[in-house]
Amino acid sequence: MYQINKDTKTCGYQVTMPFPTEKPRLIYWGVCGRADFCQLAMYAGSVNYDLDTDKANTWPSFKNETPFGVLPVLVHGDLELTQGGAVNRYCAKLGGIYPDDPVEAAKVDMIHDQCQDIFDKIFITLKPTDKEGKIEAWKTLREEVLPAQFALLEKYLEKSGKPYFGGDEPNAADVYFYAVYGIYEHSEMGAAEILENYPKLKGTTEGVKEMGRVKEWVRGVAYFHSDPERPPPF
Repeated sequence: MYQINKDTKTCGYQVTMPFPTEKPRLIYWGVCGRADFCQLAMYAGSVNYDLDTDKANTWPSFKNETPFGVLPVLVHGDLELTQGGAVNRYCAKLGGIYPDDPVEAAKVDMIHDQCQDIFDKIFITLKPTDKEGKIEAWKTLREEVLPAQFALLEKYLEKSGKPYFGGDEPNAADVYFYAVYGIYEHSEMGAAEILENYPKLKGTTEGVKEMGRVKEWVRGVAYFHSDPERPPPF
């Protein structure tokens, strides 16, 4: 069974599955993006893992060796796992921040998928090839997309009557929002200023910072950046 640090704060869920004993290895580039979800889940659950950027940087030389030809890939013992949702949930379970109760688990999955939808919207900034088009795309995100999405999540929290998506304590759902919020914040598009208008949602991010080793988390270089003249890192 994979051991987690019992001295750090998690949600109180018991890790009872027979996880492999080896340290997980995540194959991905050193950028802030899609793999932030699973990495933050492991930080929140105090799971030690290796980020294999050396392997990722040889992409696509090993593309045909992966299950579905995409990254990230999580290697844990004999398990080779890909596809974001599967990897993110596995890492949350590994860290003990994913609920056993099927109803609560379904709620976590719902917030996860909503956060993935929010993440996917950032790709509109990669479509324009001219400076003006890029500026307009980021403006749309800043003035329309993020406020609308944050408002929906704020409404959900208000209706629940709880401070976190996880209830009285943050769980994987709160970590997933913290991840997607951080991707936008790291792009320097003004996400922090937008979040100020949604106090309950902001409160979830403060709670996540107290989980496990989240305070040690350092995001990779911004793949998405609001500066229209700044090229992607690769």
